[in-house]
Amino acid sequence: MNVNTQPPNPLQAQGITGAPTRNSSIELLRLACILMVVGFHYVLVSANEWLAQQPITVSKIACQMIMAGGWIGNFVFFTISMWFLIDRDATLRSSLKRIWILERELLFWSITLFAATAFLRHRDINAPGPSLSTLAERSALPISMTLWWYPTAYALFLFFLPFLNDCMRRLTARRHQQLAFGCLLL
Repeated sequence: MNVNTQPPNPLQAQGITGAPTRNSSIELLRLACILMVVGFHYVLVSANEWLAQQPITVSKIACQMIMAGGWIGNFVFFTISMWFLIDRDATLRSSLKRIWILERELLFWSITLFAATAFLRHRDINAPGPSLSTLAERSALPISMTLWWYPTAYALFLFFLPFLNDCMRRLTARRHQQLAFGCLLL
């Protein structure tokens, strides 16, 4: 005897429950992008001017490919994030709320890293970068002062997301293809 008097949900019968399902291929691609970005920063910090002065060798080409891969990793990571956000019904209020949450998280890390930098400089341990007063100003408002460029770009994207959603819904299939091709070329 069936106690449930409500008819079954056809979406649940098809495996669509409303909750996003994780695709391990996409997660693996995101992980590869993260490793590309980390590799870029490792090569950039350790090689800097030295790499440009080296003769053409296999290791120089590998380092340059890692550096190029970092930019590609940034682009692909951001594109994956856009792909999952662009289809949601985002309002300006929900986007501003997400930006505020991001700002608070970054504020915690920027103050923590500022304290660590101040401690290292006080101990005369090499901590390159801007002066402590400049770093303190930028750490107080990490998104609006562009302490890190990626979160600032992401916050700008979140701000424009509701407007982009409206524009994307109004595009014809042909115009959407043209836009995607143009973005790919850029």
